Amino acid sequence: HGLFSAPDRFNNLINDFRLTKQPWQVWTYAYPASQDFERDAQQLADLLEQHQKEYDEITIIGHSLGGLISQEAVHRADVAKKIDSSQYSFLPKVKKIIIAGSPNKGSPAIEIYKNFENFIINSNSSIGKPFIINSSIVQILTNGIEIPRVKGVSYIAVAGTKSFPFNEYYFLTPKRTPNDGI
Repeated sequence: HGLFSAPDRFNNLINDFRLTKQPWQVWTYAYPASQDFERDAQQLADLLEQHQKEYDEITIIGHSLGGLISQEAVHRADVAKKIDSSQYSFLPKVKKIIIAGSPNKGSPAIEIYKNFENFIINSNSSIGKPFIINSSIVQILTNGIEIPRVKGVSYIAVAGTKSFPFNEYYFLTPKRTPNDGI
């Protein structure tokens, strides 16, 4: 899932898989954006390892920030496995990582969040506290992150090329300029 979202956002899609008896198990991973980016990724890698005997092949689908966390989790597992081959036995089972709308190069929308965060901090209000995200995540969403690819894993990126009003209003993106679909 993406920032300020949760796995239940995908319940309708998951239910479609179950109702149509698709030959896949669908698992979700919830991460707190208040936690450090690296810790979120490490916890996903550890969770995949913990359940590795329950599946033969893995395709990871990550939306927005979830796509970055997914890529980092697999990369971290790869680095650890090169040091100790007994680690992260799930890794050879990862065949694809599909990222949808992931801000690999950063996101212009983070500026709106930074203004909101400053307002929350300066207002002494507890209403917005759940929306405070970890500074490592803010940094990544501001500048982007280059996560090395893992050999043997197919990476598929789904990104928009058509502007829509949110993007045009806040970022004055010309309608014909390809963009990340924010």
